Amino acid sequence: MKILHLMLSNFYIDDALYQENILSNQNKSDGHDVEIIASTMTFNDDNSIKFIKPIEYYTKQGIKVTRVPYFKFINNNISEKIRVYKNLYNLIEISSPDIIYSHGIGGYFSVTIARYIKRNLNVKLYIDIHSDYINSAKTFFSKYLLHYTFYRYCFWKYIKYVQKLYYIAPESIIFLKELYGFKDEDKLQYMPLGGYVIKESERIELRKISRAKLNIPENDIVFIHSGKLSAIKKSLELFKAFTKIKSDKIWLVVSGVFDNDVFDSVKSIINNDKRILFLGWNSSKDLKKLLCASDVYIQPGARSVSVQTAVCHGCGLITNPSLVYTHLFGDLALYISNQNEIELMIIKILNTPEIIVNQKKALKKFAENNLDYSVLANDYILN
Repeated sequence: MKILHLMLSNFYIDDALYQENILSNQNKSDGHDVEIIASTMTFNDDNSIKFIKPIEYYTKQGIKVTRVPYFKFINNNISEKIRVYKNLYNLIEISSPDIIYSHGIGGYFSVTIARYIKRNLNVKLYIDIHSDYINSAKTFFSKYLLHYTFYRYCFWKYIKYVQKLYYIAPESIIFLKELYGFKDEDKLQYMPLGGYVIKESERIELRKISRAKLNIPENDIVFIHSGKLSAIKKSLELFKAFTKIKSDKIWLVVSGVFDNDVFDSVKSIINNDKRILFLGWNSSKDLKKLLCASDVYIQPGARSVSVQTAVCHGCGLITNPSLVYTHLFGDLALYISNQNEIELMIIKILNTPEIIVNQKKALKKFAENNLDYSVLANDYILN
């Protein structure tokens, strides 16, 4: 089966752990003919946006990627918002897919997709939404001129051709209903961010190797905090809480990149506490090793793509009580909202480590049944 993944509503990063990367890779490993058409937007190593030249190439998994540029309207900033892509219709036509999966909403490209499906009604169209009020529509221009007006117009041009609209969090449904006026429950389906559950023997081996490399004793408790660490991730609050606990049996591994203002506020804390190991940005392969070495993934602020990956790699979970996590994990996760709660939770785990032992077992079983991408990636194929 020919499956075309479209990464046109935002950036596309090669070899990342984002849902769009993993779903396309899973489709390829399942034996399907997979192709990607993506924007030229990606990221530098320092977490800044960059644009690459239009190009065709193949991923490590053998998936053809075609990077397409925007038509320019007035300036680059406006072009990035309107998202009209050069030669998109012809590229879809050349691909001749059986299934089109468009990742994300918002942009004129959806009108182009609708035009193609209207002329090729045998092709099944699936889309997903990652947007909500946490990550989108933060200004008057974005909320009312883009989402409520222009993106809404484009959305309704192709939603009638869509088989399923997958949402990654309940917050996205609220966003859809209020800004896009979409209330068709029959087309909505929950697809949480997922991962691959690691085999226990592999996890144990990677844990030993990684802890030896970090010089962390086996019985110490390791917390891990990762991602693109902006102020809304509450890294500063986490670090302050951690340093108040005087124990040589706990560690905080930090894998990611800080915004400059955040790093200015945390670097002295990192330098003065040898238990905080700031390792910078790690590849997806190395991050998985660090997750295996850790006991608890802790994310007190905004959501992170790594939460589900951590659970799939045997970590316990402490996160913020936002709807996305309470809806997905319920009482399987531990929740904190501020510096005081972070401190109390770490102390509780330090004094009663069996809390995490039991939590890890329950989360692993949950991940096997609900977060495995080898299962999630078949939903739009079998429908």
